[in-house]
Amino acid sequence: MINAEKIVDDMINNIGNIENAKIIRAYPNKDKPTKITKAYIAIGIKEMKLEPYQIDYPYKTGELTLSADLFCPLKWDSSELTKLFSKLCIAVEKYNITSIKTENITADMNTQAYMLKTTITFYNKFVFGGDE
Repeated sequence: MINAEKIVDDMINNIGNIENAKIIRAYPNKDKPTKITKAYIAIGIKEMKLEPYQIDYPYKTGELTLSADLFCPLKWDSSELTKLFSKLCIAVEKYNITSIKTENITADMNTQAYMLKTTITFYNKFVFGGDE
């Protein structure tokens, strides 16, 4: 069972030891893009689907989709994102993963970075509030 309110922090802690990358919480709607100087993985909650028949139970069962956006500087080879993605997949294998999806690698001139948008979906039991 996973505490839904702590899932992003838990995920950051579990994948936080990836070499050459900093794992951070995603902050949408940032006012000014910052130039990327090293590799980052930004984790955030994208979507949660709970099964309706579980409403009266103390926990909910369903799917949680996290966004995991990978960044590396343009001065690096874009294949570094592929290596980083592979390390991310290994780091999250302990979860009950139902899918991992990526988009094409893009280049963002505002941040001077390559970006690989990724989503990780897993199925589990979730508690809300308090400890697991």
